[in-house]
Amino acid sequence: MRKTELKPRAAGPGTWAGRLPLLLVVGVTLLAFLPALRGGFVTWDDDWNFLNNFDYRGLGPVQLRWMFTTFLGGPYQPLTWLSFGLDYTLWGMDPARYHLTSLLLHAVNAGLFYALALRLLRLALPQDAEESLLKRGAVFAALSFAVHPLRVESVAWITERRDVLSGAFYLSAVLSYLRAVGVKGPAPRARLGPALALYCAALLSKAIGVGLAFVLLALDIYPLRRLQLSPKTWFSPEARPVLAEKLPFLGLGLAAGLVGLFGQQSSAVVLGLEQFGLARRTAQAAYGLVFYVWKTLVPARLLPIYEVPASFDPAAWPFLLCGAAVLAAAVLVYKFRSRWPGLLTAAVVYLAFLAPVLGFVKMGSHFAADRYSYLACGGWAVLAGWALIRAMSGGRSARALAAPAAVLLIAVFARLTWQQAQRWESSAALWTYVVPLAPESALALNNLGDVYFKAKRFTESEAAYSKALALRPDYAFISYNLASTLAGQKKWEQAERQYRHTLRIMPAFPAAHGGLGNLLSDLGRYAEAEAEYREAIRLEPANADFHYWLGDAFLYKERLPEAQAEYEQALRLNPRRAAAAANLALTLYKQRKLEQSEHWYLEAIRLAPGLAIAHDNYGNLLQDLNRYAEAAAEYGTALGLDASRPETYNNIGAVLVRQGRAAEAVPYFRRALELKPDMAMAGRGLASALKLKGKTP
Repeated sequence: MRKTELKPRAAGPGTWAGRLPLLLVVGVTLLAFLPALRGGFVTWDDDWNFLNNFDYRGLGPVQLRWMFTTFLGGPYQPLTWLSFGLDYTLWGMDPARYHLTSLLLHAVNAGLFYALALRLLRLALPQDAEESLLKRGAVFAALSFAVHPLRVESVAWITERRDVLSGAFYLSAVLSYLRAVGVKGPAPRARLGPALALYCAALLSKAIGVGLAFVLLALDIYPLRRLQLSPKTWFSPEARPVLAEKLPFLGLGLAAGLVGLFGQQSSAVVLGLEQFGLARRTAQAAYGLVFYVWKTLVPARLLPIYEVPASFDPAAWPFLLCGAAVLAAAVLVYKFRSRWPGLLTAAVVYLAFLAPVLGFVKMGSHFAADRYSYLACGGWAVLAGWALIRAMSGGRSARALAAPAAVLLIAVFARLTWQQAQRWESSAALWTYVVPLAPESALALNNLGDVYFKAKRFTESEAAYSKALALRPDYAFISYNLASTLAGQKKWEQAERQYRHTLRIMPAFPAAHGGLGNLLSDLGRYAEAEAEYREAIRLEPANADFHYWLGDAFLYKERLPEAQAEYEQALRLNPRRAAAAANLALTLYKQRKLEQSEHWYLEAIRLAPGLAIAHDNYGNLLQDLNRYAEAAAEYGTALGLDASRPETYNNIGAVLVRQGRAAEAVPYFRRALELKPDMAMAGRGLASALKLKGKTP
């Protein structure tokens, strides 16, 4: 069996000449993805992962403990969370900087891919191949990988940082492996150590590469030629050490796969065979294997979600056709394994990175996802570089056409990537693009409804949610969203029916119990609201919102000690909840615990300086403490923040009267009565001020 020593060719004339191809790859990649830097957080997991998640914000012991123990959303990805924590420490909540980090990581991956492709092409092609041709092939391979529109989801979607971060570690691990085995004989463990460490880091970023051991095995066959094609020869004394090198990689991949499966099961996204049978799983896998190749060749109509059809028949002709195509491709790869061994290696890379997401372990309602192609299609990109070199090494006509065709193809990819990145700039841009292309996607319609709901365009959100629910009548989350938008329009009876319908679909739905509790509270049905809040807390005791809302219900009923306890618990769970701090201060004020009340008013104002009601109510406390000047200042701040509250005008009038400035108080009382004619307190204050004004010299 032939052993191959990796002998790098000359780097080219001059340092800069050697670096130019790498700089070209990185520069074109950065330019193609520039629109991503204008993007924000989108309503496609970004809201849950970042906007509503305080746990990742920082790099302190509490945050680090959370990062290394959480399975939020299913995956175990502590190093990815660590990168987000670093982003928050450096930039706060500026989404442009999060996008910049992801883009820079992808540019690094483009450079790593160039280095990897160049090394593999040097091994695969004859030793007398021109270095300039090899570099052109590697540049084409790297750009085919880096600026292909299928990469956009991984780069422009903040949540998918895990793709670009893990990609950097996976590519580095393979390069390190190639360096380690680039000598005669099996690689000592010490030389494999860096590759194993990098692989471990990759798995801790995203465990998509649990099958990397098989990728390395394929590379050992070709282009390394450390193993022969026939597996019968692999257990010879000479080959066994080469196989043994893969055992640590295999063990790490298996461990990461088990941890990942546990995380997905704990997040209730794994479907059982009774929900999604074996025939459906096989059909989805065949579809996926064809899908990513097809989208690589024809990158059109790229979407953030390809949802499983509501009426999914695995015996339908598209799935049978995909199955036939997969079998034909397998026969082709096997038949030509000796003549085109690179095709076999690319196919193994493709299968190894796609295997966890093909649907044999069914997770969620998606059928496929652009992001899954991030590293899986890397083998095809290297083959494209090899094909370019062969074309440019051929006849004159082939050489004349090959280079312009390659440049044109990369230009087309870059243009499509630029356009696709623009579609990720905002939730509105994303979902208004998706829904017309996928009108039967309940999740896309639901997310468009979220866009309208957050913009308080309730009529449009109701229409979108209703269409989504018609497609998926058993989807509790969509039903809950429809109930919320009905409540937003004060369609109380319809909203209550929809909340109760939601809870029939999913009785253990904490948010639906909380939403129904809010509706009942708005209707003054506090006892019923309390029951719903308590059930929500039973199901999700660590949710600060539920405790806050239950505290409100107690406050309205003047059950002050109970309200105080709930607000305190809400603040223990979420110390940044300014409204809870303000209401706790009010509850303490009503109990005449004035010193404690002042502390919490100041805390509420620190957390949310723009919370007008906190300034207003703090002014009331200061009046009771005879600190009239301070009270007047707080009322003035409240009025500057919200000039529509009659209570604030009344309070300013009251403090002016106490300061002996009755004439100045009169217009404030009058303004309060203009805003709220039946405000008895303002009426009495006006009468008193006028009487005192009459006595003023």
